[in-house]
Amino acid sequence: MGKVKTEESFEHQNTMPIVPPPEELESQEEMVKKMAPSLPDKLYKAFSAPPLEMKLVKSHSLPNHSSKEPVRYVWFRSNGKMPGDPFIHHCLLGYASDFNFLPTSLLPHSVDFMEHNMHAGSHN
Repeated sequence: MGKVKTEESFEHQNTMPIVPPPEELESQEEMVKKMAPSLPDKLYKAFSAPPLEMKLVKSHSLPNHSSKEPVRYVWFRSNGKMPGDPFIHHCLLGYASDFNFLPTSLLPHSVDFMEHNMHAGSHN
């Protein structure tokens, strides 16, 4: 892939929501370790060493937030030193966004991503 050209574009950003700081939250990795006995081996391996440290803000801990609302707040950062290549940064941002898309989209339906009847497709 060639060099990416920076171009002018639209910019938009919501106001930062009032959520707990990441230091007060459990990481995805810590949650997976607690759930390890109940997780299939393949799922445990997939979630136990992610490229990003993700910390989910539980919606029930937020004032004036409905669990039916398709909104999810996640703090994330790389699990190591990032290279200077902006392409890698864009890829990890896409990964973080896609990783949380399905669970967020299920919120209005009261369906959990981890339910036994949920099946994920593969991009392989």
